[in-house]
Amino acid sequence: MLQLKNKFPILLFIFLGLLFYSHHAISQNIFKVKTNRKIWEAKDRNDAIYTKTILKSGTNNQKILALKGLQSWQDSSLRKPLLRLVKKGNTAVKIAALEAIGQTRDSCYIPYLLKIVNHKKKQKIKPAALVALGKCITKSKVDKLVTINNTNQYGYAECIYRAMLKGVGHPDLTIKTVNLLLEDDYDNKFYSAWYLARTNFTLSQDKFFIVFDLLKSSRLSSDIAIPLLIALGKNAIGSYSSAKQTIFDQYLSIKDDDLRDESGLNVISVYRANLKEFSFDSSNCKLVRSTSGKSNPAVQLAYSELISKNCNAFEKNPKLTYSPAIVNFLKANECKYNNLKLPVTHTIYDKIWYLQVLENDYNFYPSINTILMQTEEPAIKSAATESLIKCRNSKGFPDNLMSDFNETITLLIKDSDEGALSIIANAILEKQIPIESNYRELFEEAQAKLKLPQEMEAYIDISKVLAMIDKTAYKKPLPEWNHPIDWDYVSKIREDQKIKVTTNQGEFIIQMNVNEAPGSVASILKLVEDGFYNGKYFHRMVPNFVVQGGCPRGDGFGGVNYTIRSEFSSLKYSTGAVGLASSGPDTESCQWFVTHCPTPHLDGRYTIIGNVIKGMETIHKLGVGDKMIKVEIL
Repeated sequence: MLQLKNKFPILLFIFLGLLFYSHHAISQNIFKVKTNRKIWEAKDRNDAIYTKTILKSGTNNQKILALKGLQSWQDSSLRKPLLRLVKKGNTAVKIAALEAIGQTRDSCYIPYLLKIVNHKKKQKIKPAALVALGKCITKSKVDKLVTINNTNQYGYAECIYRAMLKGVGHPDLTIKTVNLLLEDDYDNKFYSAWYLARTNFTLSQDKFFIVFDLLKSSRLSSDIAIPLLIALGKNAIGSYSSAKQTIFDQYLSIKDDDLRDESGLNVISVYRANLKEFSFDSSNCKLVRSTSGKSNPAVQLAYSELISKNCNAFEKNPKLTYSPAIVNFLKANECKYNNLKLPVTHTIYDKIWYLQVLENDYNFYPSINTILMQTEEPAIKSAATESLIKCRNSKGFPDNLMSDFNETITLLIKDSDEGALSIIANAILEKQIPIESNYRELFEEAQAKLKLPQEMEAYIDISKVLAMIDKTAYKKPLPEWNHPIDWDYVSKIREDQKIKVTTNQGEFIIQMNVNEAPGSVASILKLVEDGFYNGKYFHRMVPNFVVQGGCPRGDGFGGVNYTIRSEFSSLKYSTGAVGLASSGPDTESCQWFVTHCPTPHLDGRYTIIGNVIKGMETIHKLGVGDKMIKVEIL
């Protein structure tokens, strides 16, 4: 007995050591392995030769990793290796190869994908083949999607959805998606709903009432209810008006936590569902009662976008606290709410919101111009530039101010502020500003002054304008590889690494996806360690979409002095997904966003660096002007 007692501390020490080693081993990410680092480094440098070697001779896991990398970059020399793996790889390798093929969006793969889809067997890889087909299909081949026999198979609805995102559609596909709503498969129902929310094809009467009955009788999650409410609102009012109103009222009244109505998702969907065609009555409108007293900025903003166009129906001031929502009322000519005022936040956004209130009235042109010429804040300069352009396009803008406006635009181009340049360039592309004879020379000089790759967005926008002036085909400039992945740093990141973001509205926790996006995650974590995000603002919020922050300027045009390679993956933009903002492939920097709800159109187009695992209630409280007080690694 005495001997056992003497051995107990030793046994305990061994047990704790093994426990620590086991936990440490489990928490290591896949890039602790040297070969995995080499495979991803080849992806980062677009090294087709080494990638081809792995696809030919690597282990199955190595092939899958290389194929994951190919979701972010393409090389025509890899077509044959990809098709070879689809034919001869194991199931996991075949699926990974099909996902890489889909990301190429290359029509040359269509015949091969159709063979798989129409094959009597190959059930395990058909869903991946269908999704890839939807991404690669062309308008001339859209009938191939219509004639697919087994339309209720998993992957078919996403196939139709992905085709629609690239502008490929057919009325019969709309009919098929409505029918898929009645099937049990969740994914087909999900993608059918989001297809109907975005497609330009309208519903026939019988299909309209299928959607109507589904919304009325089923307990749908917000993931499906949101797009179906939008789909319902898009279709012709006519004799369906009262039916629509019944459904909208029903979803405005839902208080079930399972539908997450505390975040306002259903209410926002109703606002966004083309309700402007209905007649409002301030005495009995559920729309008004459902919003009264809500502090959610997304709900307030969506509410204001709609009601500010129907101000004549409401006599009392709306109860609003979110400044961008108040701006919508103050700038609307029909709204005469004398007591509605912008709260003071003591941030740069006070001046930006003030500019937005003025921009629709040409009488305030001198005031906007004065702010623009005097400010030294980059975010205010870009906002004042945008307001000046909108003011120039306001009704009744006098001809005698045109020369002054043109002179101001010339000065702004010469000044070469990246935000102002992007705004001016896009205004020209959208024909809000006519092209002057000296613009080509001015833009070339301004483009030469830009700091690359930091100011890549402005560089891209100017390139579009120069192509427009020259009447030549636009070829998108891509940033050169400029920021190698720090593999020593990556190898030390825990597989379940988390960061905590403390804001003025509360906290939320993000779990990082190092195995899917090692370069991106490492870059963001380094910025967190340096305290980069402390004090940064959330500069963008779109209801039922995203809240975005991390811009050093505070207006969305800022970045750090490097860009990182895109790291697209098969991960989905579900509720709470955290993605990196970009102005195109391989232009990611320091800005990131969090999704309010599923946003499947972003899948495979923006790097997903993590997911919010705690604190989504805080995400729904965040709006423009809210601040990251502290961001820290846990």
